[in-house]
This record gives sequence, structure tokens and C-alpha cells, in this order.
Amino acid sequence: MFEVGDRKIRILMVDSDTENLETGRIILESEGYDIYIAHNGETALELICSINFDMVLIGISLPDMDGFEALNILKNNEHSKDIPVIFLTDRLDVETVVKGFMSGAVDYIRKPFVEVELKARVKNHVKMKKISEELAQKTTDLREAYSLIEFINTTDPLTNLCNRREIINRLEAEKVRFERYSRPFSLIAADIDNFERINETYGRRFGDYVITCVADILNGGSRKQDSIARLEGGQFLILLPETGRVGAINYAEKNRIRIEEHEFIKEDSRARITMTFGISAYDGKQEIEELVERAEKALYDGKKKAKNCVYANQ
Repeated sequence: MFEVGDRKIRILMVDSDTENLETGRIILESEGYDIYIAHNGETALELICSINFDMVLIGISLPDMDGFEALNILKNNEHSKDIPVIFLTDRLDVETVVKGFMSGAVDYIRKPFVEVELKARVKNHVKMKKISEELAQKTTDLREAYSLIEFINTTDPLTNLCNRREIINRLEAEKVRFERYSRPFSLIAADIDNFERINETYGRRFGDYVITCVADILNGGSRKQDSIARLEGGQFLILLPETGRVGAINYAEKNRIRIEEHEFIKEDSRARITMTFGISAYDGKQEIEELVERAEKALYDGKKKAKNCVYANQ
């Protein structure tokens, strides 16, 4: 018996020859298939719209339409376009056979049915369909696996922000865009002030909570085209496309204030924090690592100067 999941293979048989259909139904049901019968094209199409069939056996000559017309309707419908269709015919001239294959049929079966032939042809195409579905599923699984690997390789697991590798790739892409179109962009290095003290005072779980909250605040204050990466501890890099030095300073100052005014509360712990931002605008000459170094230097200079500030080196 052939099955899909926990159900039998469903086959629709369509023909105006009632006696032949009954013969075919008996033969195929003896093989364990779930057989449905239709005597014209309209009934067949109604059944196909409401039931997921694994195969359709359809006569070329039907009372209301020919099999080629019915097949064309099936192949142009998203719901039924992938169902294997086998023509039932009492003539096997070359012209008819070629027309059927060109229309999308997978095979022909002669009428009246020869039991051995009917069983063999249906069995072969059921197997082919199952193999095709298994390959499609494996392909889908493989794509999902590759997507997961890519996500893991480019994403910070705590915040789901970019990691350093991904933000560098995006910076390189912005550099190329600058070279082509002279579109400005800036980079911000940001760090939670005294983050080690937060972990020491409230514990690492609260520290992780603060990091995720800061990530949410930065995301909420960013545009769709901006990219935010978390590096380690309370350190972040923020890429601002289409943004010069002044725009980056304004962005950083708004987020600095939002973070300073936010109270971080988790269970019995509550704290307020501040954050320092260092700005580096791309000048068209730097390598990306130099741009990152300049942003980090501005951050460290800001830390030395005052903390809880936005600092941009000239």
C-alpha cells in the first residue's frame, strides 16, 4: 500500500466510460489506493478544487470538454499544477501522444484497461511523485539549514543584532556604494558606561537584560536602513547610511538621552545607566578597519573626557 503521511494515495479517475472506470477502480483499490470517480470534466475540476489528489487519470474524450482542455486548466491553477496527470485513451497515434506530453501529461494508459499495465504505470508515477516530493523537502530542509547557519554566523545570540563580522560586511558594501554614488555614511561606536559594575552589583542576568533593553532602544531610534551590531559586553557599532557627521551626532545624542532617561527594572532589581558614543564619518579615503578604529577612538576619548556623551573626532 502506498501512503502519504497517514493517508492513502488519492487518485481521481475521469472518463465517460462507466464500465471502464469501474474496472479501473476495482483494480487500483485492490492495490490500496483511495479512488475517486468523475464522469465529466466539470465534476472533475470541482473535486480537484476541494480535495488534494496525488494523481489524476483522465480520458481524452469527455462529454463537456476534452482532456487537453481539462489538463490546461489544471496546469494553470496553483492548487493543481503539480498533480501528475495520465491520459486514458483508446488511440495511441503519435500526434495525440506528442500533444499530450507537450500539454503536461506524464503518461498514457490504454483503454480498455489491462490490469498489469494499469497497476505498473500508476505505481511507477506514484513512486516518481514521492521521490520528487522527498527531494523537494530535502532541498527545503537544506535551504533552511543554510539559512540557520548564516543566521548563526552573522547574528549576536543575545540580542539578535548583527555581529562584528556582519557589520563589517555591510560597511564594505557602503564603501562600494560611496565609490559609485558618493553617498555619505557614518559609523558610531557606543558602549554602556561602567557595565562591569552593573554585572558586579546586580549579576550577569540583569546585565544581559540591560544589554537587550539597550538593543531595543537603539532599534527603536533607528531607521530601516540603519544597522546595529553588538560586539561584546555593552559595546555596539551602528552604521548610518546616507548620514554625515552632523546627522550621526544628532542620532547619537537622541539615543544617549533616551537611554539616560530609561529605568531598567527586572524583578527586584532596578538601575539607571548611561552610554557614551563615538562618531566617525567616512571621508572616502579610509579603509573600513580604519573607520572602525576612528569611531572606537572617539568613543574612548569620550569616556576619558566625561562619559555619558557624544564625541566626534575631527
